[in-house]
Amino acid sequence: MQGSGSLVSKDFFPENLEFDVNRIFPMVVVATMSSGKSTLINALLGKDILPNRNAACTSLPVSILDDDRPTKESVFITNKAGQTSVTSKDIDQVLEKANEDTNVKSIFIRSHIKGVLNTDRALLVIDTPGPNNSQNSEHEQALWGLMDKINGGLILYVLNATQLGINDDKYLIGEIKKLKTAKPNLSVIFALNKMDEIDEEYESVEDYVKTANRYLTENGFEGSTIIPVSAMAAMVFKKALAGTKMTRSECNLFEAFYSLYVPNDYSMKKYAITPDLKMQFETIEVKGKTYRIGDLNQALENTGISILEDCIQKAQIMGGKRLKNTIRIKG
Repeated sequence: MQGSGSLVSKDFFPENLEFDVNRIFPMVVVATMSSGKSTLINALLGKDILPNRNAACTSLPVSILDDDRPTKESVFITNKAGQTSVTSKDIDQVLEKANEDTNVKSIFIRSHIKGVLNTDRALLVIDTPGPNNSQNSEHEQALWGLMDKINGGLILYVLNATQLGINDDKYLIGEIKKLKTAKPNLSVIFALNKMDEIDEEYESVEDYVKTANRYLTENGFEGSTIIPVSAMAAMVFKKALAGTKMTRSECNLFEAFYSLYVPNDYSMKKYAITPDLKMQFETIEVKGKTYRIGDLNQALENTGISILEDCIQKAQIMGGKRLKNTIRIKG
């Protein structure tokens, strides 16, 4: 059930939470299997919360409410009888177990996404089951059941850069196109994930983004927003910055990713296609010399001006008193 003017159903929230559903902005994350969807969500959170394996990790609807207050994560596990348990300890283990428990109906997490500042609507990240999991035909039904409870907001579609054009992906993109037509308040952003796995001896990042753009255009998404990203690299970098202990494998990944991404000329931003960055691949001339616009955008980024602009924007939002905590726990 949804309130007047709301973008999302109250069904995504446990019954022991009080909140204004009209102040929730849903972001539904969808992908075919093994696109790195859970890794990308973990990268946004800056920590390993969702299960992350080379298989279909998500079998249950998982909702993550971005709470900007400095509190610990809380996990609400609701079973099929409607009973909810709450914990703030060993969250990764609790989620791993709950994801395999056939008696669990839904999982709700209250956490903080540091890169997103809530305004008049708090961000609700909704992780969805991969619809092409051959081991569980109920995943597709669960996905569209969740979509029925969304009136607007954002769909974050995670593409696997190394597997563009597979049949499952084409099918899902087609269904998302139908959904967007039926629900015009929905917007879609495409994250072109696993860019760290491409072999640039054969194709460049620019080539992959152009290929993705053609692919999406052919499937009904002309003029799409495409963000090339390495969720795994972002995850290990955030862990290092936070002082989080990493495994030996993660330390090895960190060294490899650092050498790949630290050069100023290797930035995913200069290949992205967004409403503000439509001419990334074109060039301009200054005193008879040609410069690639994407390279100039990166040079501007390196001056620190973008960080300053972000700080000004956040100060403006908070100064306007638009930052709101939209939920509280009873009792």
